[in-house]
Amino acid sequence: MKIAKILGILVTVVAVLIGGLLAFLATLDVNKYKPMIVEEAKKATGRDLAIGGNLSLKVSLSPALVVENVTFANMPGGSRPEMVTMKRFEAEVALLPLLHGGIQVNRLVLIEPDILIETDKHGKGNWVMGPAESAPAPAAKKEEAPQPAAKSGGLPNVAIEEIRIEKAVFVNRDGAAGTSMKVDIDHLVLRAKSLAGPLSIDLAGALDGKAFEVKGTTGPIADLMAQKPWPLDIGAKATFVLPVPIQLAGTLTMGDKVYAIDNLKLGLGKSALAGSAKVAIAAKPKATVRLASDLIDLAEIAPGSDKKASDKKEVPPAKKAGDGRVFPADPLSLDGLRAVDVDAEVKIGKLILPSKLALEGINAKLLLNNGRLETKPFALKLGGGDVATNLVLDASSGSSASLNLNVVGKQVMAGNIAKDMGNSDMFTGGPTDINIDLRGQGGSVRSLMAGLNGTIQIVMGQGRVNNTLINWGGGDILTQLTNSLNPTAKKEDYTPISCGVVNFKVQNGMANASKGIAFETNMLDIVGDGTANLKTEGLDFGIKPTVKEGLGVGVGNLASMVRLRGTMANPTVGIDTAEAAKTALKTGAAVASGGLSVLGGALLDKTGATSQASGPPCQVALGKGMAAKQEAAKPAANSVPAQKSSNPADAAKGTIKGLFGR
Repeated sequence: MKIAKILGILVTVVAVLIGGLLAFLATLDVNKYKPMIVEEAKKATGRDLAIGGNLSLKVSLSPALVVENVTFANMPGGSRPEMVTMKRFEAEVALLPLLHGGIQVNRLVLIEPDILIETDKHGKGNWVMGPAESAPAPAAKKEEAPQPAAKSGGLPNVAIEEIRIEKAVFVNRDGAAGTSMKVDIDHLVLRAKSLAGPLSIDLAGALDGKAFEVKGTTGPIADLMAQKPWPLDIGAKATFVLPVPIQLAGTLTMGDKVYAIDNLKLGLGKSALAGSAKVAIAAKPKATVRLASDLIDLAEIAPGSDKKASDKKEVPPAKKAGDGRVFPADPLSLDGLRAVDVDAEVKIGKLILPSKLALEGINAKLLLNNGRLETKPFALKLGGGDVATNLVLDASSGSSASLNLNVVGKQVMAGNIAKDMGNSDMFTGGPTDINIDLRGQGGSVRSLMAGLNGTIQIVMGQGRVNNTLINWGGGDILTQLTNSLNPTAKKEDYTPISCGVVNFKVQNGMANASKGIAFETNMLDIVGDGTANLKTEGLDFGIKPTVKEGLGVGVGNLASMVRLRGTMANPTVGIDTAEAAKTALKTGAAVASGGLSVLGGALLDKTGATSQASGPPCQVALGKGMAAKQEAAKPAANSVPAQKSSNPADAAKGTIKGLFGR
């Protein structure tokens, strides 16, 4: 017999068998099985299953079982009677794979499922269920030996090509806490030709009313279950998480106690990050991370508020928790530092902070080993200058942590920083060097700060500052008035800054700036000193601007009576009574001896900033003692002292002249 004829007979037989099966299925009334399905569900779960609609079978080469209006009971005492309700359930199964012992579900469709997952006030979940209680089975006869359990043939070979969920509602409710979370699914479509084929995902919905979308592909489910490398390429949009689209791609591997993702590519709007990450699970887990990026824009990913301070409504200050201190006394989480080891390297071409300040050329290595955290190197460029940071936080002892921090910055341009932050008209220039060297030890942030030792020094070179900032900070208020009354008066937009210094010495938690704050401009010099007690968080600082140009009557000299006191949590600005008394005596003497112009000259004290016993302000702040400018503070050889007049008219003329600058 020819092979073709044999095959023809076999095909005919199969066709007859399938035709007969379809004819049988067409005459089958599946509704009569509803009571049996309900009874078996009750036996298995102890809950009531109700099928309110028809149970029907669509006959074809891929028959589809359709169930309508299904409800499944909730646990006793639940927040509602039903745990699950569903408008329609449909399963389409291919016939031919059944002949080989496999089950191929072409489509599994759930229409409008409403699923509640909840716990009661004692924490018991409604997913906990079991067989319904039944009468005990009769005792076996003594002569009957127990029969061995039947061996399981294992799970059948099941393949689902498509799962589709439409208009679903998932609610998770915590009965003990009284909180709930709701997920609305507009649609969820999962497609795969088989367990060995790639899986596609299309999801759109909302979490507590906030929309999200997820689309992409993954590797086969069979590979994931077999712990084989599993590629994924997923895109997502969830504005309540991040305001930019998210794209995640890579190869996930879940081996024996090792979880890794290689060829990682993470896109966040304009930002992108690539590299790899691995976690080895052991008595002490270890994470190894290698990441690189050309750009990370946090101003786009996590933008700050654009609302101006003037637009914000005044709200009463909130009561501070605890003791109202800034530095918390809570013990540091030292166990967390010792619980895992980390080896991480990160390189970022440009990092834009939410304030829009740009950090460039970041090269950081982080090592955490047995509770000892070290960043070396941690180098970057800020404002066109170089900054290097070395940090060691050692919690290996278990009782406390020791801190060693060193920051060195060279030629960081303050003007570039102002420009990055959108204030290019406020400041230009200002090359700045930074030196921070701090050490301490403690079991909490508070104790760590209380024992801090070291130095903080910031030195700025020449720059230009907008006069609106100078005038606000201590300029001559009467000069501003004169410029308004006399249009011919000289006006300048910017004031040159010669130098600026902030210099703190920290010893046993006491940060001391003895004349260690100084700025020199052509309009005024600013000298500040005082202390910040890091143990008590107490503040005591005095700021003394001395006007060098203009009439010199106004904010510039009144500011010398101001001190900053209080605490870091509640600082207060008040009158320095000692300085106020000195100024009052000086003012009284000036008025008695010749009027406003003499008062202006008396308060101006042009040599006050440069003829101090110890030297110019910036030199003093740096602790360098007397400078060569001491000679410049002496009166010129051809200067003629002003003659005092006892005539009241002359005093009046002096007042007018002083007021209008003529």
